[in-house]
Amino acid sequence: NPHACDLSVLMMVASMMAVLALSAAGLSPPRLPARTSRSERRSALRRLRGGATADPIDEKLYSRQLYVMGRAAQLSLGSASVLLLGLTGLGAEVSKNLALAGVAQLDVHDAEEASLADLSSSWLLKPEDVGTARHAQAVDRLAPLNEHVRVRALGGDGRPLAEGDGQAACRLAGADGGEWWEREGAIDGYTVVVACDMPHAPLARLSAAARASGAKLVACWSAGLAGGVFVDCGEAFVVSDPTGEPPRQALLEHVSCGEEGVATTVQEQPHGLQDGGT
Repeated sequence: NPHACDLSVLMMVASMMAVLALSAAGLSPPRLPARTSRSERRSALRRLRGGATADPIDEKLYSRQLYVMGRAAQLSLGSASVLLLGLTGLGAEVSKNLALAGVAQLDVHDAEEASLADLSSSWLLKPEDVGTARHAQAVDRLAPLNEHVRVRALGGDGRPLAEGDGQAACRLAGADGGEWWEREGAIDGYTVVVACDMPHAPLARLSAAARASGAKLVACWSAGLAGGVFVDCGEAFVVSDPTGEPPRQALLEHVSCGEEGVATTVQEQPHGLQDGGT
């Protein structure tokens, strides 16, 4: 079953979350030590809170993400506007994780009629949804996951659906022979556009539209045990970790108190760093 919600879907979801965080913030999530004590975790969280500076992060809700990705990445997620095209089994999982991650706005679109086969892979669909657009009930089922995220379903004309527009959305889709997102300016204002299980020809057109609008594109697909992720961040993208190597770890013997502090590691454990390393 090419739409089976199996291990590949879970792998795609994990990859999507990392990619979107990097795309929105231009950061590389740090790798944590194998073991950390409770006091170390509390200390790290205090550092992440950044003192008395107020910001819109719900620290109780996003405490794990703050610890793993850092405050800057979470703030970027909290200001990101994401358009997701394709609510297949993979798309349903990605939309769920985007809502839980805390993006500012999540717009979804898939005017394809839901089929019985879709029920085996998409948690967004129920038996009574068969025959309506896949996105017809998306808002009702995604919005309760995170009250901080504004969720909208877009119809075949790219406009937000009114309640009960599931059937109309199917009729409007493709009525003019093209996709609404191909119109000039249709996807302006989105931080990231996510395409799930989109065929190559429309995906190429979407990539051109995303570049023209300044949005980053993340495309993913899943077919049984196989799958893939493609990322197009445009012609200009800042990478803060050019090597991609994991951070080095070493035991510190002494840290000086001078203006330019010097950290000395124990002789039995060389740090192995070069100039500019971390």
